[in-house]
Formats: sequence, structure tokens, C-alpha cells
Amino acid sequence: MRQFAIIVFFTAFAACATQAFGITLGQSDDFNDTTLQGWASGAPNPVPPVNVQDAGQLGIGDHVLHVQSTSAFSGAGSLPTVFNSAQWTGDYLAAGVNAITFDVNNLSNVAINPGFEVQGAGGSVFTLSLITVPANSGWQTITISLAPGNLAPPPGVLATLGNVTELRLRNIAGGTVIIPADATTAYYDNITAVPEPASLALLGLSACALIRRRLSVGHIS
Repeated sequence: MRQFAIIVFFTAFAACATQAFGITLGQSDDFNDTTLQGWASGAPNPVPPVNVQDAGQLGIGDHVLHVQSTSAFSGAGSLPTVFNSAQWTGDYLAAGVNAITFDVNNLSNVAINPGFEVQGAGGSVFTLSLITVPANSGWQTITISLAPGNLAPPPGVLATLGNVTELRLRNIAGGTVIIPADATTAYYDNITAVPEPASLALLGLSACALIRRRLSVGHIS
């Protein structure tokens, strides 16, 4: 009975810790559970996001998130936007998450410009880097930096990254939300929380140095 109680306690503790810290480095949404994995759009929306089976790069069994917009220049569905206020919330700074990578296949007849709006304690901030995915692009892998220098406006960036309440995938150019020139349709897959490539390289170098040091110490002894 005591052992059972201990197991229950640590299971509950782990669940609470996950809820408290939210975002974790390396977490990834691959949509293979057939759901939207918490991604949604505002209602009403004539073209809401859907989970599409067998549409990913791996073919049969590889599901994707389908995000669309209408050709209207205003109103419901006019922006290709989805948001997540579940597993993509929390302290990005403490978690070491300063970039998000994902696979995208633009099936539209117009280019799209995926970017992120990050909502949190310091207000909404927007990614500055211009990412262009051409029309009928085929699958591409995109990495978007969430480092403070790639987010605007600057006053609230650190406060927001320290307590993110919602992450929005939008059509953004240079920190400004834009309406595409025509209707859009795109598949997204493998949305993953990562460190920036530069940070990842530093981690790799540190690991190599540690391995060399241990080998050297082992050789001397």
C-alpha cells in the first residue's frame, strides 16, 4: 500500500510539474494521433483547420495539420491563422526554447509567409524574420527564431517569453500580420520546440569538449 501511495504521489507531482512549466525543449506535434493537438482557429470559420491523414512526407499513416484561408480580404477565415493555448504555453526562457521548426507544404497558388505571434505577460509580440514559402512549394523545413532580437515590439518581449499564454501561427511579414493575395491552403507537420542552430552548435561543442576531457582523464589514470 505504501509503495502504491508513493507511485501515485510522484505521478501526480510529474503531472503538476508539466502543467506548471508547460513548454519543453524538443516537444513536437506530428498530428498522428488524428487530432488537431490543441491547434484551433477563431469561430465561426468557414475553413477551420483539420487533420488530414496520409498527407505527410511519409505517406500512409502520416497525418498533417491543414490550415486554410478564404479569398476574402476581411471577415472570418480571411487569415490563415491557428493558435494553441495548451502545450505551447509556459516559460520559453527557462525551457531554453528560442526557435520553432516545422515542415510545410504550400498547396496554394500564392506564396505564404508563416510566422508566429506570441501572446503572454508582456502583450503580443511578432516574429520579424521574413519567411516566404512559394506557391505549390512541396515540402520544406522552416525554422523561425523566437530569440528576443527577432520579436517586436521590444518592450514586452522578455515578459512574454517568460510567461507565454498562447502561440499563434500566422501569415507575417517583418513583424506585421498580412492578408494573403488570394485563398491559401497549406499542410503543416512536425511542429517542434528547439534551440536556435547557433545554440545547438554550442551545446554540441560543449558536449564534445566534455567527452574529450573524460577520455583524457581516463587515459591519464
